[in-house]
Amino acid sequence: PEQRLFNLLRTDRNYVTREDWKEHLAVLLDTHPGLDFLKGTPEFQDRYLECVVERIYYVNNRSENYKMTLSEIQRSNLCQVLKIVDVEPDINKVMDYFSYE
Repeated sequence: PEQRLFNLLRTDRNYVTREDWKEHLAVLLDTHPGLDFLKGTPEFQDRYLECVVERIYYVNNRSENYKMTLSEIQRSNLCQVLKIVDVEPDINKVMDYFSYE
């Protein structure tokens, strides 16, 4: 799963950028029932995405260069957390990265 996530996020590089994450996580804003309150407020949507991505990098990007590698994704819990986000309607119950409380 980690390899598939990595390949989905990146384009032609051997790392994933913050913009790659933001682009793909933007779908979450449109589809997750726990984030309905953000619809119609683009400025808060942008801030929420920035916060989530910064949390992801703070915890998992050990080189602190904003270039997340496959090995960093493999060492992380990102795939597990994304699976939980997919089935949990209350985003605040997903404490890793996504909770806004």
